[in-house]
Amino acid sequence: MPMKKKTETPLQGYLSSIVAFIIATTVGMMVFSIASHHAADQLAQKKLTSNISRQSIHFEEILNVNYQFLDGVAAQIGADGELISEKNKNMLSAIQSTTSIDHVALIEPDGTSHYENGDIKNVSHRSYFQEGITGKRTLSDPVQSSVDHETRVILSVPVLHDNAVMGLLSASYNVTELNHLIFDDLFGGEGFCIIINEDGDIITLDGNSTHQIISYGDNFFDFYSQWTVCGKDSLQTIRDAFQAKTHGLLKLSQPGIQKSGRYVAYAPILLNNWMICYVIPVSVANANYSFIHNYELILNAYFILLVILLIGRIVSVHTRDYNELVHTAQIDGLTAVYNKEHTQPAIDEFLRTSRPDALHAFLILDIDKFKSVNDTYGHAVGDKVLHRVGEFLKNQFRDDDIIGRVGGDEFVILMKQVSSRDAALSRVQSMLEHIRSVKHAEMNGQAITFSVGVAFSPEQGTRFDELYRNADKALYHVKENGRNGCAFYNGASSMGSIEGIEKDLKEKDTEK
Repeated sequence: MPMKKKTETPLQGYLSSIVAFIIATTVGMMVFSIASHHAADQLAQKKLTSNISRQSIHFEEILNVNYQFLDGVAAQIGADGELISEKNKNMLSAIQSTTSIDHVALIEPDGTSHYENGDIKNVSHRSYFQEGITGKRTLSDPVQSSVDHETRVILSVPVLHDNAVMGLLSASYNVTELNHLIFDDLFGGEGFCIIINEDGDIITLDGNSTHQIISYGDNFFDFYSQWTVCGKDSLQTIRDAFQAKTHGLLKLSQPGIQKSGRYVAYAPILLNNWMICYVIPVSVANANYSFIHNYELILNAYFILLVILLIGRIVSVHTRDYNELVHTAQIDGLTAVYNKEHTQPAIDEFLRTSRPDALHAFLILDIDKFKSVNDTYGHAVGDKVLHRVGEFLKNQFRDDDIIGRVGGDEFVILMKQVSSRDAALSRVQSMLEHIRSVKHAEMNGQAITFSVGVAFSPEQGTRFDELYRNADKALYHVKENGRNGCAFYNGASSMGSIEGIEKDLKEKDTEK
């Protein structure tokens, strides 16, 4: 007699699961104790790196607001065609008195700068002028003002007339004003921010003075050169970040001094090749995650999590398999759009639940003379073309529009909730123009064209079959008039082209 195959009993299955659970729990408890400190470290670093990037973006956005303001003023001046005028001088005074700008000036092409207070200086030697006069926005490094000898940064934009640079509009801000562009909300404000240029010179510095051991006049790279960098990185990493326009984090400590560790998170400010850095003691950053050492709470959560993960895994696998099965049943394997069996029910279901006043465009799209493609180049080439058409249509229409292949070379598209007939037809026109420009190598560089018939819901139908019938009449009209175009159904005896030309057409009952 053949030997019976041993099968696992339900009890054995439960016992093996329990043993696996105990082992996993024991290992988890051991690993948790070791990993808790590391986790706090990683969480602090993640918060620092994500927030320093946010600081950089915020800084750039505020500067862009200032640039946009200056661009608007420059556009008004440029439209008049006269750079230095009483009107423009009065405008400068108004800007200076109503904004946080310290000084504002109009600069002639030779570098002569006219300030709102009447001062006139030549700034042709300034790099911001030399770059700005070429038509670029500029943001200077801190410079000593020739007007009042205060240290400022200067924003400038070109003043254009007939697309030619007729001068510059500049605005200067006291360097301390940059501090207001930095929001210090990391770790309860325990750290401080520095903005430096690529040489390491401090542009501005702001934050908690308790931990702020670097100051104006110090060079960032020189100051921290005597510190130890943890890991494989070095201060050169930040220098390299200037060139690569990347963000990151270093961990520094002073040799021989306990608890001197500092995190330095950095991110580029792309407007002027500056770098923003956030410095905070490691102990302060990690203290924010002391909750992680509450072993009882975490371990209880760990047990629950394991159970949830086990259940979730079972549900996830089942859901994934089910969704894949449903997806396979709905999608046309060649074009990756909906197949014929799913297209009609999907459209009918949407139309049934759609708002009565919503406007939808129903398209029948037919590839012109596709049979000749198969006959001339073979079915393999024809299949490639159909596949590209599927990708093309998905790229041309919105994700929530319904796209289906209902015949060999025939597609149906429902454009949901279009704003107007003209908007829908314009979209179709753009699609037709685009497909004509796509060349197919397998067809000796030839393009394909579409014939498209359009009907609108609800006026011309509230069901798939009604819309299909009316759009098909419009499609027939296109084919009868040379293909490679679009017509929309306008009633029982008329069609309209995309260009708005209407022609009478007797209703035909014959098949295409």
